[in-house]
Amino acid sequence: MKRYLTVILSLLCIAAVNAFAQRTVTMTNDYSGYRKIDVSNRFDVSVVRGDTCRVKISVDELIASYVTSYIKNNTLYLDVDEKAFTPELKKTFKGKNAIVPVLKAEISVKNLDTLFLHGNAVLDNAGPLFSDDSVAVVMDGSAMISSLEFKGRSLSLNMSRNASANVAAEADAVCGNAYGASSLNLKYSADSLVLNVGGTASAKTDGTSELCRVYSESSSEVVMKGSSDMLLLKGTGKSFVNADALETAAASLAITGPSKCIVDATDKLKVDLSAGAHLIFNGTPAVEIKRIVSSSMTRPGNPEK
Repeated sequence: MKRYLTVILSLLCIAAVNAFAQRTVTMTNDYSGYRKIDVSNRFDVSVVRGDTCRVKISVDELIASYVTSYIKNNTLYLDVDEKAFTPELKKTFKGKNAIVPVLKAEISVKNLDTLFLHGNAVLDNAGPLFSDDSVAVVMDGSAMISSLEFKGRSLSLNMSRNASANVAAEADAVCGNAYGASSLNLKYSADSLVLNVGGTASAKTDGTSELCRVYSESSSEVVMKGSSDMLLLKGTGKSFVNADALETAAASLAITGPSKCIVDATDKLKVDLSAGAHLIFNGTPAVEIKRIVSSSMTRPGNPEK
């Protein structure tokens, strides 16, 4: 009986703590202006373009006093000072029965130049992010973009460590840089697309462009769908680029090392292969061979060259 009473009391205590910890407070701050946003910790944020620069923060009551929001050098900073947590508070948010604190921010900005996402920060935009100018997004740690629709002049995505992103972009120029163990899922419509992928990072793209430039290195992997008038690709290390589902009129490839590439060019194909590179190509393009040194190129149904 005592054992059952102990269990019941423990459950009631946990429920009471959960109920208390999940009570939220809302803070709204208006600022004269900022063009950059820097988000750290576990913030779940949404960013929209508006006539005012305003931040609406919803946070667990227990940690409200530890949340910081301020402007420095034209940058809005959002963070939580976890180092200042009391021992009791640290136990509440860590351990087997840890509570996940509510930590959300709705950010309105007139003009956005750069968005920084650190730690476990998450960007989840319910609506599109519009910009007349160029916007750069810089991500590290385990930061994540769960949903972002961008329409504007240009978008640059810079990802490292374990960052991940799901992005749909409509712009003149789109650039994706994925390194470390990051993961990029990109849908796009652009005049030009540039992809730089390294480490063990991966990138999946689906869209249309006039020009597509791809630089792959290390043990990275790229999978591409859609169409492009021209594909320029440079592959090194043990990287793998599968552009079989990317319809392109012309392709120019420079591949070295034990890297591998699959392409589908309809009109022209220029190749430079060395040091164990392997190319698989589909279609019947006019092939210009700059060099093939200790490497191979094949077309399904044809012997290796």
